[in-house]
Amino acid sequence: MSGVFLNNSVLYRSARVGWLVALLLYINADAWADQLSEYRIAPGDSISVRVFNEEDLSIPEVRVPADGIISYALIGEVTVTGLTVTELERRIAIMLQDGYLVDPKVTVSIVTYRPLFVQGAVGLPGVKEYSEGMSVEKVIVLAGGFAESANISAITVKRGSEEIPITDIKQRIFPGDIITVPARVEQLVEPIPAQFIYFHGEVRRPGSYEFRDGLTVAKAIALAGGFTDRASKRKIRIIRDGDPPEVLKRVTLNASIEPGDVIDVGTSLF
Repeated sequence: MSGVFLNNSVLYRSARVGWLVALLLYINADAWADQLSEYRIAPGDSISVRVFNEEDLSIPEVRVPADGIISYALIGEVTVTGLTVTELERRIAIMLQDGYLVDPKVTVSIVTYRPLFVQGAVGLPGVKEYSEGMSVEKVIVLAGGFAESANISAITVKRGSEEIPITDIKQRIFPGDIITVPARVEQLVEPIPAQFIYFHGEVRRPGSYEFRDGLTVAKAIALAGGFTDRASKRKIRIIRDGDPPEVLKRVTLNASIEPGDVIDVGTSLF
């Protein structure tokens, strides 16, 4: 029997979790609907206007122009920009009541919303079509995904004059939003400047050579082409940086070389 009770308990908890998740989704969807009901019409949106039992006064679809003014039968020009759907319904109803209809029933709907924009470190930046319930994540997918250089923790959305930081890519967005995905600022590493050693005297190719770790006098002279026929292996000296410079005389072939050393190979008397 204990196994039955245990299974029932698990089923109950699972059902409870599922119910809570469904409730949260419902609450979020409801909150989103409330937000969208406050959406203000703007240029680029397409709207429809229906007047009950007045087909001639209905507009199936009209795109809001840049000046935000549409032409309407009988009443002329109507400014729609900046109004919610409910506010525009009231405005048109009042204008129709002024000598045309007794009690007009006006319904305004948004057919298509104006697009939004994605810029920055994404695969396909540019204009993207908006659909209800769209999230930052979905827009990024439509924009070809994040570029390798994308700084995902610094995404922002510009909505009107407001700059909004995005803390969750599942966050909902609105028509006309400008989503910016900045690139990471790579810390520039200053290159280590090359270090050199210098030769003069009896070597085949006097001059400067880039220093390498582990260089000995013999290896360094090989870099300079070796000794000339007049070179004296007993007359090698090194002038080493210092204050004052240090002069090392009668240097052996296995002596270590340091950056900045000047290697002077003297001439044999015979």
